[in-house]
Amino acid sequence: MKITPTPATIKLRADVENKLGFEVTCTRDCIILSQELKRFDQRFSLSVSTLRRFFGIIKQNSPLSYTSLNALARYTGAPSYDKWNNHHFHKAAETKKENHEIFKPENTIKDFDTSPATITKTIQAIEQILNQFKHKGNFIISPQKLREINQLTFYLLRINAYPTETWKKLNRTPKARIFSLAFPPMDFLHGVGKPYMEDYLATATSEEEKMFANSLIAAGSIYTGGNINAAVQGLKLIDRYDAALHPTPQARMLGLNLLALKNGIKTKTNQKKGFRKLIITGIQKDTELWSTRVHIFKLRIAEWLILSNDTGLLNEYYNSIEAMKSSQEMAYKYDRLDPSYEIFQAWILYLLHKKDEAIQIIESIDLAKLAIHEERTLSIYYYSLTAKLYSGEKGKSSLKYLDLLIEQTKYHGLLTILNLTN
Repeated sequence: MKITPTPATIKLRADVENKLGFEVTCTRDCIILSQELKRFDQRFSLSVSTLRRFFGIIKQNSPLSYTSLNALARYTGAPSYDKWNNHHFHKAAETKKENHEIFKPENTIKDFDTSPATITKTIQAIEQILNQFKHKGNFIISPQKLREINQLTFYLLRINAYPTETWKKLNRTPKARIFSLAFPPMDFLHGVGKPYMEDYLATATSEEEKMFANSLIAAGSIYTGGNINAAVQGLKLIDRYDAALHPTPQARMLGLNLLALKNGIKTKTNQKKGFRKLIITGIQKDTELWSTRVHIFKLRIAEWLILSNDTGLLNEYYNSIEAMKSSQEMAYKYDRLDPSYEIFQAWILYLLHKKDEAIQIIESIDLAKLAIHEERTLSIYYYSLTAKLYSGEKGKSSLKYLDLLIEQTKYHGLLTILNLTN
């Protein structure tokens, strides 16, 4: 027997759509919402089929479980479904009072609704780990603990609750600076991420740290629509690789200069003889240059090859990836690489007019596997490409989710460049 939507169901649907930023009218919209709920709080994620039933896209034969209702209510900003329901349907007279609201104002709602106690507990957990770094000379952090502090950090960043004194403490604890290098605030460079990295730069003691911070600040400026010339002019000359330094900042520095060159902006680096050859060498020989950090340079330069749309370098990258995939040694590893590789590879295939191959890769990508500190930024690449590759409802839903991501990150500059890249 089909269930008729109740007033509460209709209202909750509307509240969820209001928070999401668009109406849920098809399966693709439910896929997007399911991903967003998972990012919001993995403890309360809902399946696509559950969401399809809730929004009436398919027949609903039984009431939604309380757990599912609770997840949806929490997503809208309520502490629980009971309080959401009570607020809207059982205490209407009280809710008319201006100073008696259980929700934050619309323009201050972030990705999480949390209590002060939860935020305090999270900050204390990070502080405890940082204190261990500071007071124990032989303290070694496990991969599990590293992932834990990663989750805690970006939980706080998403609700704009990461305290300044905590990140300053992190930046001033030499061993703990690994967190910034491993998990840079890629999704937050419009807001808290910029002063975070400026403080990191102010306390930098090595060339690698300075290169890392300067290149990330410059990238953030471009993402948010800043002037490219102003973003790159202060960058230090890079005319050779240093195998002792991490490949990521070196790739980003070269990429920023490549994008500047594409836009007719001359820098000390991109005017150096052999500039493009240097990038090709990094693509072809990254394993030789950084044997303990296999293919990281290749991953990090890909973004800037796409934004610059340099056909020659895109072909070099494509040939290198094909050689890597055909290598017997890399065959197993390639299937388990960061999905960022696949997103960028699909873009490169698209720009090289290999649309069918790009679609094949895009359809194999699991966005849930994206690293938490850059999932929104990389999702912008994903949805901007799927909007180009697909038409109809699939293309429309990609544009809807892209709008949501841009609203969250404020990366209007990045989107503008991608929209102009064909």
